[in-house]
Amino acid sequence: MKRIRSALLGPAIGLAAMAGALSSQAAPIDRWVVTLTNDWSDVTFIGGPNTVAPANPFSMADTLPDGSNPRNLTYDIISWGTPLTEEGRSFLAVDDMATFGGLTTGDSLGVPGVNFYHGNYRQSATTNGSPPERWLDNATLNVRIALTPEGAESSARTFEHSIPIDFRETRNTSSIQSCAGAPWASGITPCPDSLTILDEAANFPFVFDGVSYVLSFAFDPANSLNLTRLDQNEDSSTAWTNEGVRSRLATRLLIRAAGAPAPIPEPGTLGIALAGLALLAVARRTRRA
Repeated sequence: MKRIRSALLGPAIGLAAMAGALSSQAAPIDRWVVTLTNDWSDVTFIGGPNTVAPANPFSMADTLPDGSNPRNLTYDIISWGTPLTEEGRSFLAVDDMATFGGLTTGDSLGVPGVNFYHGNYRQSATTNGSPPERWLDNATLNVRIALTPEGAESSARTFEHSIPIDFRETRNTSSIQSCAGAPWASGITPCPDSLTILDEAANFPFVFDGVSYVLSFAFDPANSLNLTRLDQNEDSSTAWTNEGVRSRLATRLLIRAAGAPAPIPEPGTLGIALAGLALLAVARRTRRA
C-alpha cells in the first residue's frame, strides 16, 4: 500500500497546488457531460517458484469471461489462474468507455460511473502435472477524462488520471473467523476477497476555464453486486467480495468547485459512499488452498 501512496501523492500534490494557484472570478460550471475511457497498464503477476506467467491475460471483448454483458458495453479484461472449478480463470475487468450526462457541480448524489468486475474463483496454487499460473498482483488503471459543459460541446477538455492498483486475494482457511477481515457473520464462507481503495486515487483536481474543481470517484455499494461488506477507514475503503461468483463494483461521479466543502449525501443515499471515497477497486489477494 505504501508504494501506491507514494506513486499517487506526488501527482496529487502537484495538481492541487496548480488548482490552488489559478483563481478566477468566473462562476463554476453548473452541469457536465463526462466520458471516461479506461486502459490497464503496468500489470504484474505473482506466484511461487513453480508457477508460470498467465497465458493471454489481456483481452477486450463485448462480453465478460463468464459470457455476460451487464451494461451492453465493451470491457477491458485481465485474466489469470489455473481453474479448480468449472467457473474458469479469475479476472478483473472494467468498462472500456462510458459517457454520463447530468453531473451537477456540488450535487451530493452525483451520477453513476463505470463498473468494475471481479471474477472471484478458486485457482490452483500447487503443481498438479503442470505448473499453475500466477495471479494478479499489481496494475495501473489509466483513465482519460473528457469533460464538457452540458450544451457546450465545443468547450470539451480532456485530462489523464492514473490509478495504481494493488490486487490481492485473501487466503482461505478452515474457519471463517480466522479469515482476513474477521469477525464475520455466520453463513459467510469461504473467505471473502478484499478490494482496498485509497482516497488519494479517488479525487482528481483540475482547472477548467480558470476555475478549479475536484472530480471524485465514489464507491457505490447500493448498486454493486456480491459485496459481503464495505469497511471505511481514515484514508481508504475496503470492499469484500464473495467467492465463487462475479462481483460488480459500481462507482458514482461527483464534482465540486475547489475550496467548497465535500457534499454531504442526502438521506437515503448514504450507501452510495462518501464523496472522498474511492474509485477503484484495489483488491487484497487471496491465496487459495
